[in-house]
Amino acid sequence: MQKEDILKNLFEELPKLETNHAKLLGFFKSIKTDRNYERDLFLDEALRFIEPIHQRDEFKMLLKDFNKSINIVLPNPKAIPYQNDFKLFNELRLRARNAFPDDEELKVTKEESNMLQSLINTHLKATGVENLLEEPISIIDKDKFKAEIMNASPNTKELKMRNNLKHTIKVGMDKSPDFYKPLAQRLEELLEQRKENRITQTDLLKAFTAIQDEIIQEQKEGESKGFDTERKRAVYTSMKTIFEEDAEDATKTLFDLISGELNIIAWETKGRVQKDIEVKILRFLKTKLERAAAKAKAKELVDVLKKNKDA
Repeated sequence: MQKEDILKNLFEELPKLETNHAKLLGFFKSIKTDRNYERDLFLDEALRFIEPIHQRDEFKMLLKDFNKSINIVLPNPKAIPYQNDFKLFNELRLRARNAFPDDEELKVTKEESNMLQSLINTHLKATGVENLLEEPISIIDKDKFKAEIMNASPNTKELKMRNNLKHTIKVGMDKSPDFYKPLAQRLEELLEQRKENRITQTDLLKAFTAIQDEIIQEQKEGESKGFDTERKRAVYTSMKTIFEEDAEDATKTLFDLISGELNIIAWETKGRVQKDIEVKILRFLKTKLERAAAKAKAKELVDVLKKNKDA
């Protein structure tokens, strides 16, 4: 690009940058906390402000326009007055990514990462962010999640724990329904109690932590029994509901019975092989369940086997 073209682009973009910046600030005008002198408190309040999806969608659009403008103007010194807000609102986006894990549009694209990483690298590393392309912090990673919410207000802790538990349970429901369905019911009951003011925020956060611990413990228990894949752990969880204290042996027996079929390449796409697996599981489960219940559970377990990785 010729020098004249660069200057022309810069000249045309400067008023757009000013406008896009003003729109972004205007969007958060109801927050009275000073974003420069009480930065963390502002971010905490702003995160709750964009909890409704329509608010979040508008924020994403405004930030995208602002980032685009500042990327064109940089490294010209005229961009310097906007750099603090650039860092502030992009950090808000990263906090939102962890607070609203179901919102795919909050994830940073590879193209955006290249631009953002160099500009806010130092500040982000100070807050523990090494790579903008990383997945949102999982509530299962207890130490990292604890650090993520450590300085948050009680309301923001509630928001983050609630949304992350919802996300984890929703993802887990397909893979291990016997474990996650009761948790989903418990979470729903807690949220209903909170809505009706029948539980304090302190007790709610304790209950959230108890569910978090239960999810972590379930994974650790399966691993301690030697079930080193998602698939084996999910089946073990189901076996516990049927065989109770004999679940470990039952899980090993079941995998021995169907090992031949599971070793067939792309068995998940072969109806005949899936049927053979279902029949073998049915025969095994009939030692504990009535035929109708065993048949329903066998069908469900084939689905569990397909949806969980053997890794």
